[in-house]
Amino acid sequence: EEKSNNNNKKKVLIVGASGFLGQHLLSTIFSTNKQNTHYDVYATFHSLSKFEESIPHNNNSITFEPLDLTNPELVDSFIDKHGPHFDVCLFLAAISSPKICEQDPDKAAMVNVPKYFFQRILLTNDKPTTFVALSTDQVYGGDKGGSQLYVEDEDTPNPLNVYAKTKVALENHLLDTYSKNHSIILLRSSIILGEKAPFLECHDTFLHFCSSRKNEATTYFTDERRSVVSVDDVVASLLYFCDMHAGNNTNNSAIFNMGGSSHVSRFDMAMAVAEKCGIEKDKVVAALKT
Repeated sequence: EEKSNNNNKKKVLIVGASGFLGQHLLSTIFSTNKQNTHYDVYATFHSLSKFEESIPHNNNSITFEPLDLTNPELVDSFIDKHGPHFDVCLFLAAISSPKICEQDPDKAAMVNVPKYFFQRILLTNDKPTTFVALSTDQVYGGDKGGSQLYVEDEDTPNPLNVYAKTKVALENHLLDTYSKNHSIILLRSSIILGEKAPFLECHDTFLHFCSSRKNEATTYFTDERRSVVSVDDVVASLLYFCDMHAGNNTNNSAIFNMGGSSHVSRFDMAMAVAEKCGIEKDKVVAALKT
């Protein structure tokens, strides 16, 4: 059954709560006690079966539910149990590995653009929802030289891999289908960096990969530059949109580039890790991607 909703608390659904970003988001919600003072939180997970048990201080203040987004029967069961309306939905779930997406593009499309799930959350919901979805800066072609920045409403997406193509499809589907009645917020994120996931081990960030290669020479690209962003800043952005949900305004759909204040190459990041961790600099080898 749906939780009784305090009129002063917003009903927030986090999809993909067991991922790197989702875990950091939950950690911040717990540390600020927002699950008791600001939000009724529902969190779904799929890939980490023991995820809920890994959170020792939940005390049932957050409702956790395993969910396969590609299974219509399970989606129906979840919505019938907890929905249909959520004030805010934070859609963080994805197959985010470009390599895995290339190996199975059909599965990547099903997971990264789960249209039936969107339909149940948004089309059958007669109240406005702020729907925040994580996209990627890889939707851009990377053809701007020097220090030129991509601008959301000026630069047309030119995705160069399957992962980025699924994110363009996600953006177009949400905006074309649901922006009339809901606020669709799309965050084109750069590489997200930060401490390891706080509850249960999931994929490491690029920084952790660099530190793990301390005993072996590894090549890093110098000609791919990204505006890397702190996971703490991404969490703050997500919570900002939670707090900004008005409940009656459906004209706030927008796309935002989400990155840091400077752009660096993977070689730059690896050298910074080497200096911080005392790794011999000759273990960090520069290479061109193209």
